[in-house]
Amino acid sequence: MNILHLDQDVGTKGGGVASFIRDSAVSLSSRGSSIWVASAAEPDRVYPGIEQVEVLPQINDAAISDTSWRGRLERLVNEAAIDVVHVHEVKNVAITRYVAERLPTVIHLHNYGIICPGNDLFHNSSEDICQRKAGFGCLLCAYTKQCNNRHPQRLWQSLTNTWKKQSLAAMPNVRFVAGSRHIRDRVVAAGIPASKVDVVWYAADPDRLDAENCRPISGVSDDYVLYSGRLSKSKGITYLLDAFSRLRTKSTRLLLVGDGIYRSEVERHVAKLGLGDRVTLLGWRSGGELTWLYRNCQMLVVPSIWPEVFGIVGLEAMAAAKPVIATEVGGIPEWLDREVSGYLVPPRDVESLTARMEALLADTDRTLAMGQAGRQRFVKYFTTDVQAEKLLTVYRTVTGREAADKEVPACTLSI
Repeated sequence: MNILHLDQDVGTKGGGVASFIRDSAVSLSSRGSSIWVASAAEPDRVYPGIEQVEVLPQINDAAISDTSWRGRLERLVNEAAIDVVHVHEVKNVAITRYVAERLPTVIHLHNYGIICPGNDLFHNSSEDICQRKAGFGCLLCAYTKQCNNRHPQRLWQSLTNTWKKQSLAAMPNVRFVAGSRHIRDRVVAAGIPASKVDVVWYAADPDRLDAENCRPISGVSDDYVLYSGRLSKSKGITYLLDAFSRLRTKSTRLLLVGDGIYRSEVERHVAKLGLGDRVTLLGWRSGGELTWLYRNCQMLVVPSIWPEVFGIVGLEAMAAAKPVIATEVGGIPEWLDREVSGYLVPPRDVESLTARMEALLADTDRTLAMGQAGRQRFVKYFTTDVQAEKLLTVYRTVTGREAADKEVPACTLSI
């Protein structure tokens, strides 16, 4: 099967979605598929499993009226004999509609953009999860709840784009892939037909987390708690810092991997709590360094206060046989086996987060047992090979190569 992915950036700066495309390309190509990509950004290098990357800057501009991309896209589709198009983060909805009118199309719901103009269903001002239906009220909420860009033109564009994305559900060539049961349930409740939404959990490449792929970071001991992800308010990092400051043991360090617009606030909070000698902001790390950080940490903490669609960092920790403490939000409970592979805590609950970190730091046997349980769970449900089989079923269904009434194997767990 010849598959074309559309996304903003397939390179290392493309984040989790780009990692999904690159990892799935390897697994799918090993099963006889050919993978092509159209991306808004120039790739930083050649990636295994991907035949070619066509650069289409218009993918990343929601308001653009330039249609010169049509000829280049048509040429790529024809030359590669594309069977199915897999759409990821494409701001220009006209491109998605254009391909869906011509080819079987799978739209991946990596965020809540199809039901939320701000993408996150999160109110920054009150730290609440939004329950409203996308509509004109979202324009006011952008100012009162700080949940979206407040530039008038961009704000209106985001709302109309949400409506345009929803209209794609009526197209016969379109199916949706939800990264968790949680986001599937939210979009179905908003009106997207349940019969058109398949759940395919995120995955990680187990080989990438092997010991031989490690690259040590000088000056970092192995007695540390790890956070990995964007530095943003919705990630709950200040609550993690508050909990960490209450730990009885003062020898353990906290390493924050990632960056973002919230970095200066995180630095201020570290200074306010007097944690400057125990907390290190490492910025973004990748490859062997990130593998080393996962394999040598005591645990990973995911303190998010927004409804995470899934939380891929948890899978990476599980692949490295490390326990995870995470907040019970969004799709996180679908991969974290409560009190078996780690702990779930209520969002913003500093006392519970402190207690769970203390419990793991004080009990090496429990930490090792939870890490091994997480590794076993990862191998069973969350490898790229498991994911590839489910994706192929979605592709066969949307292209008519598999009966439409034959469901994608359910993302369910045997606990």
